[in-house]
Amino acid sequence: MDGSDWTNAMPAASLQELLSQEVAAGDRVVLGSGEFPAFTVHKGGSPERLISVTGVDTGEGLPLIQGRWKETKPKYHAHSWNAISLADGVSHVRVGGLRISGFIYGVKATNNRNVELFNLSIRRCREGMKLQGLTDSKIQGCQIIGYAKRGIRFTQGCHDLIVEDVVADATGGNEAWPTEAFPFGFAVEKGDDNHSIRFERCAARNNRFSGEPGTYWNGDGFVAESNSYGLSYVDCVSFGNSDGGWDDKSRAPQLTGCVAARNKRGFRLWNVHGDREHPAILKNCLGVYNKSAGGSGSSVGLWLCGAVEAEHCTFHNNGTAAIAIENNSPGGILRAVNCILSNNSTTENKPLLIKEGGTTYEAVGVVQWNGDDTDDNPRYKAASSQWNGEPLDAFNSEQYGSAKGYWNASLLHQD
Repeated sequence: MDGSDWTNAMPAASLQELLSQEVAAGDRVVLGSGEFPAFTVHKGGSPERLISVTGVDTGEGLPLIQGRWKETKPKYHAHSWNAISLADGVSHVRVGGLRISGFIYGVKATNNRNVELFNLSIRRCREGMKLQGLTDSKIQGCQIIGYAKRGIRFTQGCHDLIVEDVVADATGGNEAWPTEAFPFGFAVEKGDDNHSIRFERCAARNNRFSGEPGTYWNGDGFVAESNSYGLSYVDCVSFGNSDGGWDDKSRAPQLTGCVAARNKRGFRLWNVHGDREHPAILKNCLGVYNKSAGGSGSSVGLWLCGAVEAEHCTFHNNGTAAIAIENNSPGGILRAVNCILSNNSTTENKPLLIKEGGTTYEAVGVVQWNGDDTDDNPRYKAASSQWNGEPLDAFNSEQYGSAKGYWNASLLHQD
């Protein structure tokens, strides 16, 4: 049992001893099918010689780390805190190809750099990942499904990160799945020094929390607090959250090719520390069929205060209005260029724009259609309230082509 090949594989129980005492820079630890205990990576590698812990399917699926946490008692750890831990200060490590279930945290990292987390399937955990002080790292190709509180938490000191092809789905489509208050898919929290994080082709779904009637129901896809900055989202989607697809208070975030559908509010942008020279920017974004599942608050495609620029965006058939500009300090300033604001309801006369006093709205080449004049009908190719990313061109305008509104961005549609 010296690990020389699979017939001589070391026993699963020896994994932690191996990682603590024997692994050195450049070593690769490979786990085969079967169940393994939770583990901590105590040693790091170097730029040329990484330490790698990788699972492979040797016939019975990827290796599984199974804990005893239960969603019925989400705050009780059941002696299952972290499935995978990166020790304080460890760097140049790759971990991936593993299944995780039944822990408070699927992955917990503290003050680490040059880390790659890849191909992790995290299910039935209170939080998928809790990251503090993670820098110069990548999270790639992970699925976090069935969590009570958070998909990924960036608590403080997280910067220079790429998060790509990651799905955070709180309920996995199971309406009976219990979530705690404020379930979030991707949360950049208020801790110091969270900045320069790029999300690519990420999906946030079903972050839902039903409060008391008359209260504000929370549950957001992508969240960022006000002291973070340098955040960008490319080709990301947010579906079916009970509050915002995005609830972003960071300074001047940039969203390109992003989609928000069937949330309460599609894009909720505050830009509390931005200004006309540092606006939040939406390019080629789509906010459609956003409608409240309950609780107080309006349902719009784009809600904003602070300075925002929207270019070639489409906001269609949202519950209250296409856009709401609020005088909520700081007062809203919106510059919209070649956007489409539309609603084809034949039973309700909904406004396309709600603008409070003390706010600013500049429209350049904007089309507004409220189901009346057929000459202005954008004629979307295959618009549907149940649209989930297929077909890609469902909200292309046959009337205006690529000259107005959202146009066939590349989307992530993983289930």
